[in-house]
Amino acid sequence: MGARNGPAIRGLRSVNLNLVKSPGDETGNKRGFNLEPGGHSEVKDVLLMPRCDDGTLKDDSPLLLWASLLARAANNSGRPINLASRYQQMLVEAGFTDVHVVEGRWPTNRWAKDRKPRLLGLWSELTLGRELETISMALLTHGLHWEPEAVLVLCAFVRQEFLNPEVHTYFPVFTAFGMKPLGSQ
Repeated sequence: MGARNGPAIRGLRSVNLNLVKSPGDETGNKRGFNLEPGGHSEVKDVLLMPRCDDGTLKDDSPLLLWASLLARAANNSGRPINLASRYQQMLVEAGFTDVHVVEGRWPTNRWAKDRKPRLLGLWSELTLGRELETISMALLTHGLHWEPEAVLVLCAFVRQEFLNPEVHTYFPVFTAFGMKPLGSQ
């Protein structure tokens, strides 16, 4: 391990990273190489672009508009937020082997019938549903130069749809994991 990436920690067999906090920073990839050979790294993140399988999310949806505006604002700020679907490629490019990806679903509210996704939807309601303004304000006012009042109006429409159990939306969740090659330093 070179000095620029820091010392390897003896016996470190696994590193779990969430790159959404610093997607433009390669620190996550470098940190993974502090693993001992044969160690595993896992990256898990939500793709902040809602999906729907049954047509209850309309093309003119405030939720879709909000998600695309956030992505554009983050890109304008040099901090893209929707990289989760690229984590497998990023691990391979960083030199990991035996790389796999698992895609899950995170419901936006309690529309799901099964217990686990319904609980995840409740969690979404209690977190993202309450924090829309917090998440949106800095990105939209700085990244797209919106007025704060316009952000609040958009968030009101988004919250109404986000919390509507008749709209069956979810966010894709990606988990990518791989192994540091056995012969690497």
